Amino acid sequence: MKTRVNYLFELDTLDTTIRFSSNGSVTYQGKTYLDGLSVQSVSAAELRCSLPNHKHQGAALFLNHPVREKAVRLYVLIDDVKTLKFSGIGDSLIRLTNARADIRAVAIFGESQFPSVQIAPPVFNHITPAGTIIKFAGQEIEVE
Repeated sequence: MKTRVNYLFELDTLDTTIRFSSNGSVTYQGKTYLDGLSVQSVSAAELRCSLPNHKHQGAALFLNHPVREKAVRLYVLIDDVKTLKFSGIGDSLIRLTNARADIRAVAIFGESQFPSVQIAPPVFNHITPAGTIIKFAGQEIEVE
């Protein structure tokens, strides 16, 4: 018996989570993933994938819910076991055609995300005041 591998994609918007599957429509733990996901490349630092744009639904979706700075997750589903493969934020809508919407997401944590210089004077002179709220990847972070 051949093991069936399926990618499950999630994109968080302000009011909903958009879900797609690479191997047919799937319902997993009560959540429905629609068919049509195509994964071009995935690494710890970057995800490039394509979503369907049937009847321009993808275009309407991405015009109303821009990809940039939205939380993105890619899971691998093998034999009913879901494992996180990528976690990051949407970076850009690379290309939009009548058939597909190609997007890019980047990881937000990891060694490559930290600067090689110290964040302090004389290079960096501005420090955000404590108590300031910063909005990032759909979350609010308070500076301490």
